[in-house]
Amino acid sequence: MDGGNTAAVGFDDALKEVETIVATFNTASGDERKSQKAKNTALYAALDRAFQFHCAWKDSEAYGSLLEQRKIITTTNRKNVSEYLPTI
Repeated sequence: MDGGNTAAVGFDDALKEVETIVATFNTASGDERKSQKAKNTALYAALDRAFQFHCAWKDSEAYGSLLEQRKIITTTNRKNVSEYLPTI
C-alpha cells in the first residue's frame, strides 16, 4: 500500500499489510540489540501505514465492521480528538 495506489488493494490485503508492519515494529521494539534509531524507524513505518489505511478505508463498510468486531468505540465526548484514534 503505497498511499497513492490504495484503491487497487483490497481491504483484507491492506489490513494484513498494516498488521505485518505493526508486528515488525513490535519485534523491533522488544529487541535490545536494535538501536533506538531502528526502533523509531519501525514505529514511524507502522504509523505511516496505519494513517494510509485509515485515509483509504475510513468511510468503507468493511472498516466500520472491523471496528465493531474489535469493539472499538469511535465516538467521544472530548473536544479535539483525532479522527485517527480508532485506527491507532
